[in-house]
Amino acid sequence: MGIRIDGASDLINATDGSLTIEGQSVNTTGIVTASGGFQVGTAATIYSNGNATYAGIVTASNTTISSMGIGIGAATNGSANYPSVTISGNSGGAIHFEDDGDLMADIYGDASGLTLSTRKTTDVIAFQLNSGSVGEKARFDSSGRLLIGTAANQHGGGDLLQLAAESSTASLGLNRYTANAHPSYINFFKSRNASLSGQTVVQDGDNLGQITWAGSDGTNRAYSAFIDARVDGTPGDGDMPGRLVFSTASDGSESPTERVRIDKNGQLVLTNGSMSTAYTNSICGGTNLELDTSGIIKFRTDTNQRASITDNGLCFGSDSASANALDDYEEGSWTGTIVTGGGTVGNAWYTKIGNVVFVTGNLTSWGDTTSSTAITVSGFPFTCSATSYGHCVFCKHSDAHKNPWIQVASTTGTFLKSSTSTGSCDYMYHSGIVQSSGSASFCVWYSVA
Repeated sequence: MGIRIDGASDLINATDGSLTIEGQSVNTTGIVTASGGFQVGTAATIYSNGNATYAGIVTASNTTISSMGIGIGAATNGSANYPSVTISGNSGGAIHFEDDGDLMADIYGDASGLTLSTRKTTDVIAFQLNSGSVGEKARFDSSGRLLIGTAANQHGGGDLLQLAAESSTASLGLNRYTANAHPSYINFFKSRNASLSGQTVVQDGDNLGQITWAGSDGTNRAYSAFIDARVDGTPGDGDMPGRLVFSTASDGSESPTERVRIDKNGQLVLTNGSMSTAYTNSICGGTNLELDTSGIIKFRTDTNQRASITDNGLCFGSDSASANALDDYEEGSWTGTIVTGGGTVGNAWYTKIGNVVFVTGNLTSWGDTTSSTAITVSGFPFTCSATSYGHCVFCKHSDAHKNPWIQVASTTGTFLKSSTSTGSCDYMYHSGIVQSSGSASFCVWYSVA
C-alpha cells in the first residue's frame, strides 16, 4: 500500500492541514515542501521559520550533535556531565570569529599547541574576570605587550611585561619550594646579534642588564637610581669579565650618575661623579685608597704613600716595620686607691699611644696623716714594663719643697723626695702631711708590657 505521485505539480490536500505517511521509507528525487513544518515521528521537527528540534543525534558531513557535545570531524570527547566541542581535522582545528563576513580573530589548535590571533592592527586580546563585577585583569595589546592590571601602556614605554595596581599588589613575587639550597632567579642576557637566539660576542663596556628606580616628579616619570652589570674588559669564549655599577641622581637631576663600582678585580671604586682615576675624583685600587693583594691598606695623596695599615698596625709613609707601627690607641679614666689610710684619687685620666701610656691623678682627703709609711697609690690602668718616673707637686706637706717625684712599678706609684742632708732620695711619708685637706698632683709617662 502507498501513494505514488508522478505529476510535475501534484498536490495532496488534507482537510486538517496535515499529511501522515506510515511505512518503512519515503523516496523522493525532488523537493518536499510543507508550509507549516515537517515532522519525522516524535524525534525531529523542522519548523517553517527555520528552527529545528532533535531528540537524538544529528549527523551532517561528519558532524555530530548530542547531549555530550558537538563533534566536528570526529566524535566529541565530552560526556553528559561535561559536554564539549571537539574540532578535528588533518592538521588540527580552528574557530574563526567574523563581523558580518569580516574576519576578526582566530583560535587554532594543532600539534604545536594553541594559537590565539587577532586580524586587525589595533586589536587586543583581553582577559576578564567577574570579581563582583566584570573587569579586565590583563591584556595583550597590539604591540605584543602583556599588561597586567592596566589597559594602558605605562609611561609610553616599550616594556613587553608591565604590572600596575593601586596597592602593593603591583609587585613581583618569586617563590621556590625545593629541598636544596637553590633560590629563585632573575636572569639577564645580552648578545650583539640582531636575531633572536643569535650569538654575537659583546664588547667592553656593554650593559648586560639594569635595574632601574624612578618616581613621579608631578608631571612625568623621573629616574632616581640604576644598578648596571657591564662588561669590564675584552670578552671571549668562556671569558666574560664584569663590573657592577651603582648610580644615583643628584639633587635637581633625573639622570643618575655612577657613584660606586665593583670592577673585575674585586676592587671597590668610589667616585664624586667622574670616573676619572684622578686622585681628587676617586678612591680605588692604585689611587687614593688601595687594598693590595697582601691585605695591606694604603693611603696616598697624589702619587705619594702617606700611611698604611698592616698586620703590625698603622704605619706612616712607606714604612711598614713592626717597630715603627702604631698598634694601639686608647683613652679614658682609671680608678686609683691610696694604699694606706685611703682617701680620694681624682682627675684620674690616661692616654695610651702604642706601648706608651700617659697617666694623671690628684690625691686628697687623706685618711692617714701620722704613720711613717711611704705614700703610694695603686690601680694604674696598665702594667709598667720597666720602672718609670714622673712629676708631682705636693700641697700642705712638710717635704713639699724637696722636689718630689713619682716612681711607677707594675701598677703602683710611690712618691719620693730629695734628701738635702745626704743628697740621696727618700720616701714621702704620710706623717709629713700637714693637713688632711692637702693634696698631691702627678703625671707620668711609662711603657707597658
